Amino acid sequence: MIGYTPRLHTVLERAATEAKHTNVGAIGVEHVFLAILDEVDSIPTQVLRKLKVLDEIRAELQRVLESEAYHTPSREIYRRLDEPPPSD
Repeated sequence: MIGYTPRLHTVLERAATEAKHTNVGAIGVEHVFLAILDEVDSIPTQVLRKLKVLDEIRAELQRVLESEAYHTPSREIYRRLDEPPPSD
C-alpha cells in the first residue's frame, strides 16, 4: 500500500474543514481544490498565480460553494450552477 505524504495529509485535513463549513456531509473535489490553493508552494497555486487568476478562481469557487444551487440535494455535479436544470 502506498502512503500519504505529510503535505497531502494537511491538504485533506483542510479539505475536511472546508467541507464542514459548507455543510455538505462529504469532502468533494471542490474542497480539495480549495485546500490545494491554500498551499502557497503547490504547483497548481504557482501556475494560477503566474497566470494572474488565482484570486479570481478562489473567489469563484467560494461563490459556488456558498450558492443555493450547490446546496440543493438534486444538483448535478457537472451542470453549470447558473443554468436551469434540464426538464425531463
